[in-house]
Amino acid sequence: MNIYFEREVKPHAPDAWIHAEKTKTGYEIPCNCHFSVFTPRSPAEIDADLKVVTDRIRTILEELST
Repeated sequence: MNIYFEREVKPHAPDAWIHAEKTKTGYEIPCNCHFSVFTPRSPAEIDADLKVVTDRIRTILEELST
């Protein structure tokens, strides 16, 4: 822990310190990085979604202006 702290933290935050009584060892597993699969979308699908959103915005603006 101390080696990591000195190497990774101290250069960026020289006044940082470790509270030894509150220190515990553990790991965080970012589930999105390890368990999700990126599925690319075609530009046509993205354009269709954007059209739906912009049409909805346009309708709301028209309702507000009347």
